Amino acid sequence: MGLLKIKKTWVLLGTLVVPILVLFLFLFLVSSTTEESACPVPTEENVSTSINTSSALASDSDWTKKGTTANQNAQKIFKAFVDHGTSGAFSAGVVGWVNSEGGFGMIGRAEGHYGNDIKTNSIAYGVTPRGLSYYTTEAGGGIFQFTPYTKYAPLGSSDWENADKMIAFVMQAVASGDWNASMDLTGKNHSFADAVKLTDPKQATLTWQAYERGSVAHINQAQKQADAQKAYELFDGGKYQYDEAKFQATFGKKSDSSKVGTITSTDSNDSELEDCSDMISGGETVAFSGEFAPMFNVPFIVVQPYGRTPWSLGGGAWMYPMGRHSGVDLQGVGFDKGDVSVFSVTDGTVSQVNPDPMGGFYIVIKPKFEGYLYYGHMKSSVVKTGQKIKAGEKIGVMGTGGGVYHVHFEYNTDISTIGQASSKDKDPSFLLQKSGTVRQDQKFNPKK
Repeated sequence: MGLLKIKKTWVLLGTLVVPILVLFLFLFLVSSTTEESACPVPTEENVSTSINTSSALASDSDWTKKGTTANQNAQKIFKAFVDHGTSGAFSAGVVGWVNSEGGFGMIGRAEGHYGNDIKTNSIAYGVTPRGLSYYTTEAGGGIFQFTPYTKYAPLGSSDWENADKMIAFVMQAVASGDWNASMDLTGKNHSFADAVKLTDPKQATLTWQAYERGSVAHINQAQKQADAQKAYELFDGGKYQYDEAKFQATFGKKSDSSKVGTITSTDSNDSELEDCSDMISGGETVAFSGEFAPMFNVPFIVVQPYGRTPWSLGGGAWMYPMGRHSGVDLQGVGFDKGDVSVFSVTDGTVSQVNPDPMGGFYIVIKPKFEGYLYYGHMKSSVVKTGQKIKAGEKIGVMGTGGGVYHVHFEYNTDISTIGQASSKDKDPSFLLQKSGTVRQDQKFNPKK
């Protein structure tokens, strides 16, 4: 009888314990599947709140074909801008530019990954972008190819497959002043407030370089213009005119700035950009105080100073193999009305006059002191190799060479190292002012 009682007791306990264990197991499984990971890897169901891309949709990548995923993504960008007041031409211009950046087939595409499988090509799935060997920052990703990619979202974030958030991020950046009008490829230095009113998509798309700020040498302007025109026709861009009320509600007065160079980092976590915040100035105008002759006989502005700049560390980092801007970019006023004459800063001998790899011509002058002076991106030259020149003597004109209207002025002790990681460049500010390094947006008036 004792054994029978024991068996009955164990049976009774079993009937009570087993359901409890099952309940605990169920709760454990539910909690483990609903708990959010610190570094989430999204599923295909939650990858985007609006537009999903997946390997099943990889062949759906023709953005000009209505109904495809790529077409929906392109239209989403177009509508986002016109819904906030920009002209249809400007919106089409953004679409045309972006198509040859990240494209529309896969929202979170990692740079250097060109396959169609979302799980092995999207940053949302933990795929790390791969840049070129001379990049000094992390590579880019997404529709807009944010570089470095970390300025938008971390690796594995579902935001990489969220078109709405990506577009909102760009709009916030532009609204905060992230627009450098001197980089406008139309040569007219459109402020953002002016660009959004344009009615020609082929012109509007070229203004987007003021936000993108990529290497001009690697920008196929004709392709971007063709894509912009296609987007304009595809999405009925002519129906959308600039809407002041909608535009001001989103972008406000900051977009009205017509200052030639406007640089604002919208990413508080981007320490590299913060490190060069001292390069940004209020654009004060000073009398030319250099011991040498001014490069222009009209007021001129610094559109990019020497050293670590937002461009050399940010989206255009790959074109600065030495990790810094090797010279000073200067722009004479009045360029939009005609060519602006360029004058030699020093006495010297013309060492080289050659086509510039970045466009236009470059002139190298050997001054009486150590080193060489390089004048790049010029439209044309009026001097010849071996010619003796004096400070203040005209050497050429500034035009559209290099895609933007400026002269790249560089002081280098070894001219053969220009553009290389081993460049022997030095700060040329001493040729422009008596002391200190010239600053972003600093203006000079040679006649004061």
